[in-house]
Amino acid sequence: MKDHSYARTLFLVVIVVAGAFTGGAVAASDGSVEAEPSTPGETAQHVVSVTVGDDSAGSLTGLEVDYSGSGIDLNNVSQSDIVKIGIDRDDDADGRETDENANDDLDSVSASNDGETLTIDTGGSYSIESGDEIVVVIDGLTNPSAGEYDVTIDINPQSSGGETTATLTIGASDGDDDDGTATDSDDDSMDGDDSAGGDDENGDGETTTSTPGFGVTVALVALIGTALFVARRT
Repeated sequence: MKDHSYARTLFLVVIVVAGAFTGGAVAASDGSVEAEPSTPGETAQHVVSVTVGDDSAGSLTGLEVDYSGSGIDLNNVSQSDIVKIGIDRDDDADGRETDENANDDLDSVSASNDGETLTIDTGGSYSIESGDEIVVVIDGLTNPSAGEYDVTIDINPQSSGGETTATLTIGASDGDDDDGTATDSDDDSMDGDDSAGGDDENGDGETTTSTPGFGVTVALVALIGTALFVARRT
């Protein structure tokens, strides 16, 4: 009886730990902001992308991009500067590629927070599901000075649950091309980002955040395996 009680207790521990690891539904993930070009002070297009989570699935009603602390001025950004707002179904395309273009659903574009936050409103005519990627290309932005800047991306900002962060990299500490775009072969700092989980496939100033998961999965499987072993022994 004592062994059976121990096995039941271990199963309960596994369930509690699994709940703590998963944390319920995922809001949004894999936020990315890429400046093209990434040269400091240059006028550039910024490619903003984010993967939809369970909490933000439904109708696409907009996207908010918060550059707070970067010094970027968004006050002059208008609807005509939104080169693309689209949906990459299942997040299986590269860069700015999408399966559906939602520019025809664009309602308004406005700046707030001293010009450092851009809100893009859409009419909600397009549906998004968990695992889809939202891609927005913004034209006419002036890059800030060289450095790394935290950018907050929020899907459907009118409601809560669709927020994640990304890192905008402008210039580099060394090994820049003549046009200020960092390359994988020259830029040690970019290589370091890749080894730490950042994804700079194009080598042109993009750093992508990633959501921890593999280590958590291994730990959870180990716990479940231990519980099953104990149960069989008892």
